[in-house]
Amino acid sequence: PKLQKANTPRATTAIAESAEDFAQVARLIRAFQQEYFSGQYEYCNPALSKDTQVTSLQEQYLQPGSFMLLAFDQDANAVGCLGARPIDDPRCTGPAPIGELKRMYVMPEARGIGAGRALVADTLEQAKKLGYRTLYLDSLK
Repeated sequence: PKLQKANTPRATTAIAESAEDFAQVARLIRAFQQEYFSGQYEYCNPALSKDTQVTSLQEQYLQPGSFMLLAFDQDANAVGCLGARPIDDPRCTGPAPIGELKRMYVMPEARGIGAGRALVADTLEQAKKLGYRTLYLDSLK
């Protein structure tokens, strides 16, 4: 069932910290992979298996300067995620860390409740606290 759309965000966010939190992130990323890579598009990085992306989430997003947010609906169900981490590229250096936004996804049934808006706003706020002045969006296209 589709949730009722709202003019103001009704979703909340929290930083993923526990194994249970990252299990929810893994569930969301698998849903993303199923929605976007199930015969619709060729996977954009064949050298990195889909499973590897899911199994190393805690390792990736518990590093200094990295974090993963979960979005929750009114019933406290995890319905979306968005991560940020430093760009690991020697060309991307400067006085402040440069980062990238990764793994943004909102479950189809939760689209329209403000989860995406809450994820982006709270990710930008957290990134500022970590000293980021520049963030890039990692995108499929």
